[in-house]
Amino acid sequence: LYITTTGGIPPVSDIVPTGKLLKLDIGLTSGLYDQTRRVLIVLSNHHRGVWLEEFGATYNKLKEHEYDVVLSSPNGGVISIDEKSYPQNDEQQRQYQKAIQELNQPTHHLEHQSAVDYDAIFVPGGHAPMYDLVDNTKLKELIIEFDTQMKPIASICHGVVGLLNVRRQDGIFLINGRTLTAFSIDEESDIQSTPFLLETRLKDQGAY
Repeated sequence: LYITTTGGIPPVSDIVPTGKLLKLDIGLTSGLYDQTRRVLIVLSNHHRGVWLEEFGATYNKLKEHEYDVVLSSPNGGVISIDEKSYPQNDEQQRQYQKAIQELNQPTHHLEHQSAVDYDAIFVPGGHAPMYDLVDNTKLKELIIEFDTQMKPIASICHGVVGLLNVRRQDGIFLINGRTLTAFSIDEESDIQSTPFLLETRLKDQGAY
């Protein structure tokens, strides 16, 4: 995943997967910020949980560059981690230890968040977002706020579901005519694992 604010901010940033890892660059050397740089990460409350690597790699990179990271979810509270994504060895355990500790703390309620307080928004994946973020009214409002303020909007894997059902003031879907990447139909090894196919729904709303 690559996000940048140094070369002009697109209304919705290109979402570019780089294998299973993430590369995140939000004005790290641009000198654009005179105050605390803050990123909002929106997580699902669904029991299937967040995919640890998708959250952890981004969280680590942001903290490495001294960003203030705020975790938020529709209901607040502690977030589940997808059990299939837990570290498989000591190296991964060390790599994501701080991220796991952060996820074990209660998240902030999404209803209390505003785009004016943040420099970017990020929605990680796992199957959980497919259940409670796809139609979350507050998330849709936030996405529009970030887009209007020309701030980066990013997601990965099934987290792209957060961009569904978001309409501009003229009623057109926000992703209409936009080029996105997301979890593809070919990658859905078990179509029963999610309530719908993400690629199909994105294309139905005009995304490429």
